[in-house]
Amino acid sequence: MIYIGHLDLLRYFQKSIRRAGIDIAYSEGFSPHQIMSFAAPLGVGTYSNAEYCDIVVNSATSAKEMIKALNDVNVEGVEIVNITKLEDGVKNAMATVANADYIIDCSEKYLEEVDINRIDEFYNQPEINVFKKTKRSAKISDLKPMINDMKLMDIESDCIRDASGNEKCSAKAKVFLSLKTGSVANLKPELVMDAFWQYCNGVKYDEAFLKELENKQKEIDLLRQKGKKVFKLQFEDTSPHMPDYSISVTRNEIYDENMVSLDKLGTDF
Repeated sequence: MIYIGHLDLLRYFQKSIRRAGIDIAYSEGFSPHQIMSFAAPLGVGTYSNAEYCDIVVNSATSAKEMIKALNDVNVEGVEIVNITKLEDGVKNAMATVANADYIIDCSEKYLEEVDINRIDEFYNQPEINVFKKTKRSAKISDLKPMINDMKLMDIESDCIRDASGNEKCSAKAKVFLSLKTGSVANLKPELVMDAFWQYCNGVKYDEAFLKELENKQKEIDLLRQKGKKVFKLQFEDTSPHMPDYSISVTRNEIYDENMVSLDKLGTDF
């Protein structure tokens, strides 16, 4: 399921809701569509134990009957675990989500290039600065305000004995991350783990790089003030980064701004 994009998952649920006979409400207009929204859609390649979706229905039986009806038509790997009723006027899940917990599985390749025991040292810095580039800007950003918590969970070693009796061991580690997530502030766990990799490998941005970055951004801002359209910032970060596919990310839970899990916001029916 990690290789299915958000829009494909949305279309899948539209079809499964129809097959399950759920009396879902539709929008008005020339092209009616099911009233449905997902909380903090995940990117392709990320595992998740906490996916939430809001739907508006015209009528409903009970949560137990709806769960059974949906799971009877779901494919293997997709399971509805709970349904609750939201009170009138409550913000939808997408607007409610503000924080998320992640479990990061670090591969042997990643662990070979970092000292995983420096997690606390990294997290306790007053600032965690990284280079961030978007279509509109490129700047050095401080990640620290968007990290709620970061800690090493465990380190383990998997050993396999081949046919010749030789034992081959590989190290694995799990890291816990609690990050700001949502429309107000959003931080990807991959960016934090890449920043930790750079920290362990002594990657720093020198004064010349920062000055060039500042001048380039001023140039872009001046063009925009003059009404010019600037669609792409011509600026590259040539600093080293963590190896591709060296970590695996699982979103474990998502919360509102008060760190209340989204499944606690509704009522049973």
